[in-house]
Amino acid sequence: MNKPNIVMLIPELTMGGAQHSFARLAWALSIHYTIIPVVFDVRTSPFYLMPSEVKNLTTKPAQTIFSKVRNVCIRFVQLRKLKRNLQPVACISFLEGADYLNVLTKQKEKVIISIRGSKVHDPNMHMYMFALRTKFLIPFLYKKADKIVTVNKGIQKELVHFFRLNANKIETIYNYIDALHDSSLQPNSFLQTPYILFSGRLAHEKGIREIVKVFASIQVKIPDLKLVLLGDGPEKENIIHDANRVGLTIGKEEYNQIVLPGSVSNTYAYLKNASVTVLNSVSEGFPNAMAESLLAGKRVVAGDCPYGPRELFALGEGKEITDEEYPIETGGGTLLPPIDEKSHSVWIHAISKIIKSNLNSDELFVSRFKAATSKENFVNSWRKIIQG
Repeated sequence: MNKPNIVMLIPELTMGGAQHSFARLAWALSIHYTIIPVVFDVRTSPFYLMPSEVKNLTTKPAQTIFSKVRNVCIRFVQLRKLKRNLQPVACISFLEGADYLNVLTKQKEKVIISIRGSKVHDPNMHMYMFALRTKFLIPFLYKKADKIVTVNKGIQKELVHFFRLNANKIETIYNYIDALHDSSLQPNSFLQTPYILFSGRLAHEKGIREIVKVFASIQVKIPDLKLVLLGDGPEKENIIHDANRVGLTIGKEEYNQIVLPGSVSNTYAYLKNASVTVLNSVSEGFPNAMAESLLAGKRVVAGDCPYGPRELFALGEGKEITDEEYPIETGGGTLLPPIDEKSHSVWIHAISKIIKSNLNSDELFVSRFKAATSKENFVNSWRKIIQG
């Protein structure tokens, strides 16, 4: 018996949180559906393994306004043709450009938009684009979707209260995390000295340069401590410059005080021996690195940004976290204000305390978090939306 087709659309499949979640969803649904992953451009090389061949909409990366408009037209025609030929029961889109295209090419299939982060607190939008998106594109186009899936309740509330979207169309489904495992490709003895771990894109909105400043202060008191930054991105050169300026060695080799392994497929090889994981983003959806750390029993020190970290800690606590006075201690780590001059010393104290005391997450916290983010709940919730 042939399985129903589902088209999954995303601009590109290079390394990133949304792309990783896209791949997880594709594999999870592939048991029940034939998944057709689609990206925008012919030059996109998938970082993540997919359950079937990745199709593209035959465009090339554009630099001019004319070429960008041309690409939009080509993608519209190609996706409509693809949907017409495949007759999918649903088309699921990730990231805003794909969302717009999904809605505009709607035919008989159910159009489902998966929203990964806050639209109001997006740090990458310039003022004129923010106004265009929030006043016209999102309210007008998103209301035409059959269903909107968010990765946390904060985003769900934002869509209802700020954008006035229909609450009955919106549901929250938390990500599930793949089973954490060792890899023979990575040494089990990676960095026997204590180290702080950050995993994610090296981008301005992740607040990594502030993490480096905190590390520099802690390293004075714990000289053998290291900072491991997993990932790559546009902030890499600035991070290297900051490290050199304060006299810290930095590079790919493990002997450096700040280690830059680059993008890796098996983060657990680095996570399992970490002393603590840190997160200092401007905004988040469902931070996968934080979730992986909590599932592994590693404590997290996270900045309280819209909206992910507070909600992830709440999943392990089994109740909503309403405290406003920092530090907010949980069974999985510490919630703090984002790093600035006022909170710098608080971050130093929180991280140092975990390292010196060799603290791990509470077993009950990990158990609750694991249940709330199980693959079974994830797949069942998505199937209900697709079939409903």
